[in-house]
Amino acid sequence: MKLSLGIAVFGLMLGIETLALADTVYLKNGRLMQGVVTRENEDSVELAIGIGSVKFYRDQIDRIVYSTESAKKALEQSWAQEQTQGVFEVKTERSGIRLIVAATLNDKTNARLTVDSSAPNVLLSLNKAKEAGLEINDSTPDTTIKMGDGQEAKVKMLKLNSLNIQGAEVKDVDVAVLSTDASTGDSDGLLGLSYLKSFKFDINTEQGKMTLRR
Repeated sequence: MKLSLGIAVFGLMLGIETLALADTVYLKNGRLMQGVVTRENEDSVELAIGIGSVKFYRDQIDRIVYSTESAKKALEQSWAQEQTQGVFEVKTERSGIRLIVAATLNDKTNARLTVDSSAPNVLLSLNKAKEAGLEINDSTPDTTIKMGDGQEAKVKMLKLNSLNIQGAEVKDVDVAVLSTDASTGDSDGLLGLSYLKSFKFDINTEQGKMTLRR
């Protein structure tokens, strides 16, 4: 079975709190994202979400509900924090409208991950997870997730000791591992928010750039 790695929709959500002061972008796939609209034109909308920014194309959007300017200013002030470490300009390769980055898992194996800032967790193929030394057995419970094309898949929720994207390392990263040998397309999985939440990040698919800031 081949599973599309578009924008994945996980049944297991991470703890990103609802932002009462935020602009809300309602997507046609039933999801919503909250933040501050920083730029928009007839083709796309850019949304700051505190830990980075996300770009949506108009054909993905159902509607946008805007907050007040004073509320958005208060929200942006609440996001403000001092940089404590360096800036990482991550090299990427393009695959259609998506970006793929080179990663090192548990200091054991290399992987190619599709950047998806709407995915709550890093997602790995079964084979790549085994290469990283993750222990996968029948006693590890399965969780069902829904992929971007609507197909359901079973995953096992595990944890990487280390996920390193070209020097930007994060320890103890939650990861969803596909329970079967299902295809993950032209990469080994998804780079989701269980890694990206450790940074302020900017993703520019048009220019093929990703910047991570501690």
